[in-house]
Amino acid sequence: MKDLLKIFKYVLRYYKYGILNIIFNVLTVIFSLFSLTMVIPFLGILFGTIENHEINDTTFSINPSSVKDYFYFQIQTIIDNGEKIDALLYICLLIIVMFFLRNFFRYLALYFLVPIRNNIVHDLRTDIHKKMVSLQVSFFTKKKKGDIISRMSTDLVEVEWSIMSSLEMIFRDPIQIILYIITLIFISPQLTLFVIILFPITGIII
Repeated sequence: MKDLLKIFKYVLRYYKYGILNIIFNVLTVIFSLFSLTMVIPFLGILFGTIENHEINDTTFSINPSSVKDYFYFQIQTIIDNGEKIDALLYICLLIIVMFFLRNFFRYLALYFLVPIRNNIVHDLRTDIHKKMVSLQVSFFTKKKKGDIISRMSTDLVEVEWSIMSSLEMIFRDPIQIILYIITLIFISPQLTLFVIILFPITGIII
């Protein structure tokens, strides 16, 4: 843990890339949730398994209920004015766009994560070089040359891959958990509370 905190000090130097990574991770999760949670209701309206309901306000605004009602209204309008095949085509195109945007923002999140990793590795190599140059000659006579070379090359590569996986989890996983919980609460607060209570109990029993 202490070693991870030491490396995290290097991350703070490149906080701008970290902020961009967090923003695009948020967008990735949002479009992922949207593409998954909206498909079933859309198909329910299309095939009549969900009863149509009157929507008085069809204006689009940035809140979950308005977004849902707006697209419900659009699908119902397409069904009323045309054929169900047109509505199905609309849904398919919408899903394609959502998945494309999700993957696009996922790519951007990883794109801005790479400079953090590369710069951290560069800083580590620079600090190691400065440390090696500042050491006395007696240090090199006592230590094996192969061990020194291994620490400067192989061990640093291991740190590089560890940084990449750790940073990705640090920036992505908390955002996913928070947004997923918010979405679950929005869909069904009672069921979400039941699951949150049940999971620890199940874990203890198992």
